[in-house]
Amino acid sequence: MKGVLYPTQRLRRFFVAGTTAFALEYSAFFVLFSVVKLPILAAHSFSFGCGLITSFLLNRQWTFRQTQFKHRKTSQFSLYLLLALFNLAITNILLHSLGSLGLNPYAGKLLVMVLVAGWNFLLYRSVIFKPTTQEQ
Repeated sequence: MKGVLYPTQRLRRFFVAGTTAFALEYSAFFVLFSVVKLPILAAHSFSFGCGLITSFLLNRQWTFRQTQFKHRKTSQFSLYLLLALFNLAITNILLHSLGSLGLNPYAGKLLVMVLVAGWNFLLYRSVIFKPTTQEQ
């Protein structure tokens, strides 16, 4: 059917959207910190915002595109932002805990990123970008 996204297509789009947002966020951080010489927290905060907005727009308009969503765009963004802040807090806790257990920080970061991507996809699909109909 034309216009219908199958689960594997959505997963591929989710991966592409996430990779794009990551690349933009990391590039912005690199330029702001290394070239512009902003303090690290200012560079991180601005680049985090760039990645957050890019990810939201790509996921809303492309990965989970629908004709009608259950939530308005402002509600979706509020939920998206709350999830991002939760992710930030929980990943800090998990990274600290895994490091305390002796896990290599790079392996821990990778593990946590995969975990977060998994629950993000499920929450985006079933809550944040949920369609008004069952056309999932």
